[in-house]
Amino acid sequence: MAIVACNTEACPAIIRDCEFSKWNDWQDCSLPCGGGQQHRSRVLLIEASEGGKPCQGDLEEFHECNTQPCTAVPQVDCAWGEWARWSDCSALCNGHQERHRSILALAEHGGKACEGPERVVRTTQPGSWPGKPWMMARR
Repeated sequence: MAIVACNTEACPAIIRDCEFSKWNDWQDCSLPCGGGQQHRSRVLLIEASEGGKPCQGDLEEFHECNTQPCTAVPQVDCAWGEWARWSDCSALCNGHQERHRSILALAEHGGKACEGPERVVRTTQPGSWPGKPWMMARR
């Protein structure tokens, strides 16, 4: 089988201008506040040829978005209330007394946790109360 050439004349010059695609939609902003960026792009569809108009412009665009300042959430440290008064002694001998306090504010947003007991108990030994050393138990 023999191959025979056909249409051997030179093709006429076709002048083509550069052509871009339409811009893609803007992407979501990179940050919710404090100044992020959005991006969009397009592609080159046809290169200029035979003296056509060359491409002008970028394939990508960026712009700022969500430029409003971020509002900081303040840390809240735990806070104890004042100690209540000591209770009456629970017995005439070998008794105990106790007192308590309440949490006024719980730690939030990375604040420091409360330290120390919510309730303390002091016991008395014969002859050690009042005015003498006492022992404290935490609960």
